[in-house]
Amino acid sequence: MKKALMFTALTLCLAALSGCPMLPTNWSLSGKWETVEPVVVDPESGTLTTAKDNADNAYRFKAELQFEKGNFVYREKQFLPDRAGSDAIYSWVVTYEMKGTFESKGGAKVDGWPALDTMLLLNVTQYAVLDSEYLLTTNRWDYTRYDVYTALPNDPWIMRWVVGLSPFNELLVYFGSSNNWKSFDREDFNNDVLAPWTFVKVKE
Repeated sequence: MKKALMFTALTLCLAALSGCPMLPTNWSLSGKWETVEPVVVDPESGTLTTAKDNADNAYRFKAELQFEKGNFVYREKQFLPDRAGSDAIYSWVVTYEMKGTFESKGGAKVDGWPALDTMLLLNVTQYAVLDSEYLLTTNRWDYTRYDVYTALPNDPWIMRWVVGLSPFNELLVYFGSSNNWKSFDREDFNNDVLAPWTFVKVKE
């Protein structure tokens, strides 16, 4: 027993010295994840702005990922006003959505990011882009219109991401390559990032 404890302690010490975090060997993508929202400070009071209708939070951005039974959904949201002027009410509006199926394989490696150890092969079947319009008749924004694009069987939209779980149970996502970025009308879709995006698990 004593030898086993000493061996465990030695292993942990070596791992710490090597700079490689001890990560769970069995973790699941399943569930809903979202990016950590940036902290917004009111420039006048210096306090955090948390009110739902506070204009200081306007146009904030966040992304969501959901994985269930071989299917995935990626969404982007912005904190947008319903009308112009000081009486505008702000809320989160989906501006982009992409969904399809995915496969995962272990053994991936990204230099400098040991937590990134899983490759995802994503087959995008559909994506939608918000086509917002300001209606002069009501002086309000219409956020119900989306341009929806569906993949054709002979023109698959394939994407490759590398993901992993950080020592803090955060999902790290390194957006990789696509076979046809122009199909998404997003030629700069996160394929040149300096660091992985950080997502946290959403409690159901």
